[in-house]
Amino acid sequence: MEELVKGIDQNFGYQWSEIDGDIMRVYVESVRREAECPYCGSKSNQVHSVYPRKFRDLPIQGKKVEIIINNRKFFCRNPECEHKTFAERYDCLPRMARKSSRLSEAIMNTAINVSSITASKILKQGTADVGKSTICRLLKKSAKMELEIDRDKPEVVCIDDFATKKRYNYGTVMVNAQTGQIVDMLESRESEEVSQWLASFPNIKIVSRDGSQLYAKAIRTAHPGAMQVSDRFHIFKGLTDAARQFMIHLMPQRIPIASDAPAGSYWQKETRADLPERLHNASTQKRAAAVQTAIWVTAVPIQPFGCIRPENAVLTRRKNRRRAHS
Repeated sequence: MEELVKGIDQNFGYQWSEIDGDIMRVYVESVRREAECPYCGSKSNQVHSVYPRKFRDLPIQGKKVEIIINNRKFFCRNPECEHKTFAERYDCLPRMARKSSRLSEAIMNTAINVSSITASKILKQGTADVGKSTICRLLKKSAKMELEIDRDKPEVVCIDDFATKKRYNYGTVMVNAQTGQIVDMLESRESEEVSQWLASFPNIKIVSRDGSQLYAKAIRTAHPGAMQVSDRFHIFKGLTDAARQFMIHLMPQRIPIASDAPAGSYWQKETRADLPERLHNASTQKRAAAVQTAIWVTAVPIQPFGCIRPENAVLTRRKNRRRAHS
């Protein structure tokens, strides 16, 4: 185990280790007597404080490895230095990182050939528990993606625009149509800049694009002999739009539709013979009785001086309704 720890960093000294499920925790310490200030370069051996620091490393025998070290803080003895204290640093571990450099490199080597979601699933099986967001963040910080662009290899490519800020900033992405991998990206979609960018790929023979005339002009300028084809999405979209416009011009605005409903008004419903007539006509009879009651008035004799006795007054609607149903 001491040799494995030394393989991570020569300044580490092995203390002990423990296994918790599929995780191996290795406790180490620094064997250096003094440390160098990263700000002014002066060395110091006066310890200010000690705090635990954890980071992950490559797996050992199928176990995910977690390194725990008591990291030291030192006083800076240089009076001209702006920092009074500094933390001990190591070559295997970037500043404020929680993964060793070789683990980050292994993650990027896996993610460079597959998507971040697939890489996350592969790495969680035995290397390290990392999510797709962490993988994307590592790839963005890495300069390796910018340096390893083989400009002579792409022959069949697809270009399309993307938005870094919708309605404001747009860029152009190039994808290798044969492998499905992203070849390069450009922070513009202007015709002149795209033309110069495409000219840096000398072996392009077929370019798939959308209906943009800016891209068409850029391709003709950079590669006059290259074949321009439309991608599958825009082909189906163009066919669908053309078919819709043809049907609009072909068909009249209004189309009469024959109905199988019986002739007559909607309210003239036929009485079903299989049910009693009372069940079907109850609502109609009830409405008819209400109408008759509303117009039914009891005539009473007029008394002298035009007065009507209360007992012979005209019946109210409620009394008429009761009398009609009695």
